[in-house]
Amino acid sequence: MGTLQQKRLVRDLPPFSVDTTVCGDCLIGKQTREVIPKVSKWRASEVLELIHSDICSPITLSSYTDKRYMLSFIDDYSRKAWLYLLSEKSQALEKFKEFKNAFNNFCKEYGIKRQLTTRFTPQQNGVAERKNQTVIGMIITLIASKNMPKMFWAEAAMWSFYVLNRSPSKALTDTTLEEAWSGSKPTVEHFRVWRSLAHVHVPKEKRIKLDDRSFPCVLTGMNEEYKAYILIDPKSMKVVVSKDVVFEEHKARD
Repeated sequence: MGTLQQKRLVRDLPPFSVDTTVCGDCLIGKQTREVIPKVSKWRASEVLELIHSDICSPITLSSYTDKRYMLSFIDDYSRKAWLYLLSEKSQALEKFKEFKNAFNNFCKEYGIKRQLTTRFTPQQNGVAERKNQTVIGMIITLIASKNMPKMFWAEAAMWSFYVLNRSPSKALTDTTLEEAWSGSKPTVEHFRVWRSLAHVHVPKEKRIKLDDRSFPCVLTGMNEEYKAYILIDPKSMKVVVSKDVVFEEHKARD
């Protein structure tokens, strides 16, 4: 109404004063949420000063390893991220303790301050929410492009985090998340295409003279603790962790 009057957009509108007080009836019918900024006004100045965390909503289809939830932790300074896969939401505290932090009394014991989001306001946890959106998109793309059964979504999620930690980010300048976290430039020499066909060596202690010396598997991830590849044996459907792997590179590029 004020615009109509000030700019004389209509004829015969009688003069009136614009009431700027809050109208309860208008709020009932028109109130909207305040815009939550996409970029935080404050950033941590060192690693582990602030950690973002979120549990992704349960995924209807349980993974190959019977997981339904994704629990992520993201360092605000470096943006390096860690992913834990959960069968039940109640396992979150256990996994949080593995990350060397925890809730309530455990937080007080270690001098940790928790900052919670308001109910129904996931936008306040923007860093973690955007990470979830990115990873979900990567999971869908990996599974679709490599024709993998959807029950391998958890393996695709872990692979996505591994790759993203060694990639650039808009939150950083001319560095990867891993280098911002550790101070060391990461290597990608060992990278292979997800779902690549690989041949895993069988140690001589596990075979006799005429046994096969390797067996085919499919690449599904990396084990950072052992610095080894995580693979799936398509015949037994068992998980294999091995360093002694030879990839069929021509098929990896398909």
